Amino acid sequence: MSGGVIENSVKFCFPLSAPRPTWAEIAAFLKSLDSSVTDMEAVYKMGDDRSLRIKFRNAAAMEDALHKNDGVLKFKYVNGKSVDVRMLPAGVNIQYVRIFDVPPEVTDDDLLAVISKFGKVQRLVREKFPPELGLDHLFTGVRGLFMEVEENIPPTLDVLNWKAIVFYEELRNKCFLCHSEGHRKNTCPQRETQQGKRRTTVAERVACTYAQVVADAGAASEEQKAEEQPEVEEQKGCKNVNEPVYKSEYERNLAENWAKYEAEKRKRQEEYRKNEKSMQRRYKEGLQAKEKAQMEHWEKCEAERKSRQEKYRRDLSRQREAQSVVEQVQSPPKKSSRKQ
Repeated sequence: MSGGVIENSVKFCFPLSAPRPTWAEIAAFLKSLDSSVTDMEAVYKMGDDRSLRIKFRNAAAMEDALHKNDGVLKFKYVNGKSVDVRMLPAGVNIQYVRIFDVPPEVTDDDLLAVISKFGKVQRLVREKFPPELGLDHLFTGVRGLFMEVEENIPPTLDVLNWKAIVFYEELRNKCFLCHSEGHRKNTCPQRETQQGKRRTTVAERVACTYAQVVADAGAASEEQKAEEQPEVEEQKGCKNVNEPVYKSEYERNLAENWAKYEAEKRKRQEEYRKNEKSMQRRYKEGLQAKEKAQMEHWEKCEAERKSRQEKYRRDLSRQREAQSVVEQVQSPPKKSSRKQ
């Protein structure tokens, strides 16, 4: 390193929520890398970007390590927990940018033509399934770019009329509503203020709806009738007191239609519950029938296997008996040992 410039070094950036690693954990992580420890010159931690850095003896060793460890790596702690890290070149603002929702038919050149406007792309990879799943020959559809980000990349990009989703570390706590850092769009204070204004406006509009006016007029009419005709109410006490009083025929029709709608809704809900129970019963019966068929098939196979074994034993016994008879016939008679 000359003039304070970092050379032949890589870094592993840890999330903000991850604990600081110990030297014993770092030693175990270094041994798990697909690189020779003898090619490393120094290993140190940096607190400004929460990174672990490795300085190699030469540029060739660093390039070989970057090529062999280009995927997601697991940094394991002694308590059994782990975090995902990536090996990135140190000394420059290299970010690992992930592109989602782009089909394989979109070529890498088409993607680079769009993403190169925001910085210099060092390398592009196509992510694969983890090896422990046994499908590491398949691509996941996610493109990864090691690039020097010169301008902020928006969260979505238009790539050949496909809406590509972009994610990298600097987007983790950036709000695209007020363009400030420290929170996301769904928790932005400006969004909460706008939602509060909208709720107030909606409440004011609801208070001025026709239904509210009709309700207020009905209440005033009831109070007026109660004051003007108290004796009439007493005479009607023997009749249906709970019968609603409507101001007009329109209100009566509106209430009747609403009652019909509620009755139909309850009827549909009851039919849905009955159909759901029927479907559950049919599914259970089908599952039991399938298990019974599998059991019968297994018993049939087991009976055939035992039959074959019994036949094999009988044939083997017959062969041994026939072999014994043949040996007795072919063997010469024994000479008498008694002297003449």
